[in-house]
Amino acid sequence: MLMSMGDWMLLWLGGVSLFFLTLFPPTLHYLRAKGAAKGFNSPLNSNHRPNITIILPMRNESTNVKRKIEEVSSMTYPSERVTYIILDSGSTDGTATIAERHVNTLDTNSHWMVRRIEIPGKSIAVNAAIDLVKTEYFVMMDADSICSTDSLGRLMDWFVNPEIGAVCAQYKSQSKDLDPYRSRFNTLRIGESALISTPIFEGSLCAFRKSAIAADRVDPAVNADDSQLAMIVSRNGFRAIMDPTLSFSEETEKVSRKRSVRRAQGLSRALFSSWRLCFSPRPFGSIMVQSIYFHLVMPWMIAIAIVFLVASSIVGFFQEGASVIVDHIFISTAVPILLALLSNIGRAFLSGISVLIESQSRFFLGQKLQVWDTIRVGE
Repeated sequence: MLMSMGDWMLLWLGGVSLFFLTLFPPTLHYLRAKGAAKGFNSPLNSNHRPNITIILPMRNESTNVKRKIEEVSSMTYPSERVTYIILDSGSTDGTATIAERHVNTLDTNSHWMVRRIEIPGKSIAVNAAIDLVKTEYFVMMDADSICSTDSLGRLMDWFVNPEIGAVCAQYKSQSKDLDPYRSRFNTLRIGESALISTPIFEGSLCAFRKSAIAADRVDPAVNADDSQLAMIVSRNGFRAIMDPTLSFSEETEKVSRKRSVRRAQGLSRALFSSWRLCFSPRPFGSIMVQSIYFHLVMPWMIAIAIVFLVASSIVGFFQEGASVIVDHIFISTAVPILLALLSNIGRAFLSGISVLIESQSRFFLGQKLQVWDTIRVGE
């Protein structure tokens, strides 16, 4: 039996209302963060140059390992104050062997350690590396990240402030302007940093105060080790921030959907496992609420709203036929969706929502994606 007259309108109103109500909280949070970000500046050069450890977790990075060793070796930081640790996590392409051979050609090879871990998993490697760190500060970089020569000094400048427990850089494309969606996320992270802390970190270039982590370690079954560490730092009473001017780029700029889904699942699980931080004092408590809402709740609400809008068109068609009312439904649902797909930010937003839904659906189906690989395109 078909639905009664007017039910299509209720479905349509419900879908439209749900769509806009769903976007309202994150929009307010973004505007608040954007305002705070305007007054947030990097510190002046403090000449704070303590002993540090650079951690380079790698898995099947034979094409990047030499370049990365050369990059970090040439950075403008007193080399006698730097210890380097390469953690090879179950590579099958000889990454560790290549690293050992190349390190032996360096004048400062005594400052390098290459360690092998048979069990794959970046979080396992990160935990093992932190246990090896003897300095108060350590820096983590991805093998495919491209960082400026002054990155280490700029990161350490922040730690003059005893409240700072962690700092990360932001991603910038080498070849083109950053897409509006990613750019807005950088603004959001910087604004949260200005307010107090951001729970979402960029692991490609980040630094930590070891005492801000203390005996805590990341959960290897969750992934998103960078954001896990940022949330540990905040839980321990320190600030985790994104530098508003320091950036990195990547060797491969096109990220595969497979990698995006893996990262999204890890971040969603990391946020969910730290839900108690929602009860932290403001403003960090509200930042955590917004982060969990955006990543765990909003995608499903957007999906439900779209289902309502599609259902209203189907029900309206059976009730009214090709009437003006049905045309109105089509124009008021299909046209906005089409316009969204034609804009860069609209496509990126809808793609991001679909990635979050897929990552969480895979988890519900028992597909845990905590082991990372180096395949970044074509899948």
